[in-house]
Amino acid sequence: MDDSRRPKRRERSTEIDDHHMGGTPAGDVEVVERDAVVRALSELTPKRRACVVLRYYHQLSVRETAAALGCSEGTVKSQTSDALRALKPLLETDDTETGPRL
Repeated sequence: MDDSRRPKRRERSTEIDDHHMGGTPAGDVEVVERDAVVRALSELTPKRRACVVLRYYHQLSVRETAAALGCSEGTVKSQTSDALRALKPLLETDDTETGPRL
């Protein structure tokens, strides 16, 4: 096989992330936070979960969310408000700097 056609191996850095000093590695923190949010969302009713996901993850407006769900804008507002109120205690942590955020 011609050497010019071989895939080049990339060197990987083994340096320690200076911003992260022990505990859970930075990439793992994101996984833990995402898992916490997914578990908290699973505690919501389907309509509340849909409102939060459409509004905050898909960044739809209230009007767009209402159209997607086939309900009124007022329903989207109240369901989203109720959902956020229910999520707050589920996502609160002792360390507010690294806790999951919506």
